[in-house]
Amino acid sequence: MNSEQHLPVLSLRHVGIYYKRKRGVFGEPFWALKDVSFDLYQGETLGIIGRNGVGKSTLLRLMAGIIKPNKGTFTNKGYQASLLSLQYY
Repeated sequence: MNSEQHLPVLSLRHVGIYYKRKRGVFGEPFWALKDVSFDLYQGETLGIIGRNGVGKSTLLRLMAGIIKPNKGTFTNKGYQASLLSLQYY
């Protein structure tokens, strides 16, 4: 086996992403993701579930390369993600 097969294709280490809320003179930060860490290896599948407002879309935006973390490190070794929006009517 190749040693590259044991390296993660996606790696998050203590990732935090916040948005500024408009309250008062200074924007108050709202942490959508706080201290998230995981590795995703070749051939693995990641499922993201949760209630509204817990950071699922923010995590997908990060993985798709749309946004960067405010804290921590995100490493992508050739993985490509697309952001798909599904709506139920």
